[in-house]
Amino acid sequence: MGSLWQRITLAEFLAWEEQQTDRHEFYRGETFAMVGGTARHNRVILNLAGRIGDHLDGTPCQVFAENMKVQLAEGVLYPDVVVTCGKADAGD
Repeated sequence: MGSLWQRITLAEFLAWEEQQTDRHEFYRGETFAMVGGTARHNRVILNLAGRIGDHLDGTPCQVFAENMKVQLAEGVLYPDVVVTCGKADAGD
């Protein structure tokens, strides 16, 4: 695809990302390489996701940690923790 420094479209990013071994985020035409986390950071994420999940019991909402790709109007992100309550988000 060329340099990561050039602005690309969301469609170009999604096609390019499928061929990558490392994760990247995309925002407003720019691509950002994801760095690895620490053990402490991972413990915080898991503890937070667990506590949020406990509060979501009995609701249609779900909590996901780390590896869930979230597509926004202006980009694609991999947040540490994300909660979704939408029916459209219930599938794989």
